[in-house]
Amino acid sequence: ECLKEMKEDGMEPNMDEYNKLIQSLCLKALDWRTAENLLKEMEDGGLCLKGTTRSLIAAVKELEMDELSKASQEA
Repeated sequence: ECLKEMKEDGMEPNMDEYNKLIQSLCLKALDWRTAENLLKEMEDGGLCLKGTTRSLIAAVKELEMDELSKASQEA
């Protein structure tokens, strides 16, 4: 939502803004799917994500997959 408003106002988000938003999505919402979409949008715009944040997306994704695997084994 914040990025959408920025773009509507003619402002392009920078690497730090994307980085903070992606970190927040991963750490607070555990929403790696949206984080991956933002990563693609960022890269399409010619920006590069910090390696630690890229690793965070992968870690949250792996955590969810592990939880889903455990849940299916318990069922």
